[in-house]
Amino acid sequence: MFTLNKRNIIALLLASLITIGFLWCVFTPPSLFNALPFEIHESMHSNLSSENIFIRQFDVFSAIILFVLSYIILRNCFKTFDLF
Repeated sequence: MFTLNKRNIIALLLASLITIGFLWCVFTPPSLFNALPFEIHESMHSNLSSENIFIRQFDVFSAIILFVLSYIILRNCFKTFDLF
């Protein structure tokens, strides 16, 4: 269950900063990270009609996964080492 205590708020803020930094690095060209979704799109679709949309969706989905994982890791780290 999610409770808003100091530990969770700090973990949410740090996870948000990590995710914003990731999205900023990915959305500013040139981004090496976008080579992976480009290759996935090329292997699944032979036409190039929706390549840009696929890459943006991949980036946002990766950012959501990064946010959730970094929040869980930070929250557990704060709890384990009794920080905050």
